Amino acid sequence: MTSITCIPDPPCAGRIVKLCYDGATPATLSVTFTPPGTAKSYTIPAGQTCVTVNVPTGAITMIVEDLSGKAEDLARPVVECAPSEPAKERRKR
Repeated sequence: MTSITCIPDPPCAGRIVKLCYDGATPATLSVTFTPPGTAKSYTIPAGQTCVTVNVPTGAITMIVEDLSGKAEDLARPVVECAPSEPAKERRKR
């Protein structure tokens, strides 16, 4: 069966999550973060497998649905992640 995955898993509030689909593309995914609870559609273009999505600050859950019905829905909690270290600090190492 076709599946949907997310990177990172679980997604981090206020960051970007990559949603990947292992079925035929193009594919349209409906993504709902709560709050606010409004679904938004994202299309993975033909020949690609992933799309990036901004996770709202304050979101606590994410639900991803394959609008074709070929993949099971993906439901994940959204977590608070530590701030990423500045690029300047990484270069010092």
